[in-house]
Amino acid sequence: MSKILPPILVCLAACIALSAFSVAEPVHYRLASDPSLRGKSKDGQCMDYAIALSSRLAAHRIHGQLIFYRWRIANSDSRGSHVFFMYHLPDNTEWIVDNKIPRPRPVPVDSSPIANGLSLEQHAVRSRGNGAPGKAESAELFLTLN
Repeated sequence: MSKILPPILVCLAACIALSAFSVAEPVHYRLASDPSLRGKSKDGQCMDYAIALSSRLAAHRIHGQLIFYRWRIANSDSRGSHVFFMYHLPDNTEWIVDNKIPRPRPVPVDSSPIANGLSLEQHAVRSRGNGAPGKAESAELFLTLN
C-alpha cells in the first residue's frame, strides 16, 4: 500500500494542476471580450471601442472594418448613430462585435454582403420610450462601410 500511494498522489496532483488551465480562447475572442478595452460597455463610446479593438487586433495581424450607421424612428425625433467592428480571420470566418455586447459573434455564412451606402428602410423596431412592451415602429437605417 505504501508503494502505490506516491504514484497515486503524483497523478492526482498532475490532474489538479492541468485542470486549472482551460483550453485558451482564441486571441481575437479574448481581445474583443476584454472588459478593460477602452469604451467597452460604456454609453456613447462605441467609436473609442471600435478604434481600440481595431488597433489591438491589427497588432495580431487580424484586420477588419468599422461599420457606421445612422438610424431614426419615423414620426419621432428619435435618431442616433453607432459603429461596430467586423473582422476577418485566416479560416475565412467573419466576426462582429460592438461595445455593447460582451463577446464577438460569428457572422452567419449565408448572410449577404452590405453595399457601401446601402439604405435599409422600414425596419420594425421596438419602442423603448416608456418601458412598456413596445409597439412596432418604422425606422430607417443608413449604413456606411469604411
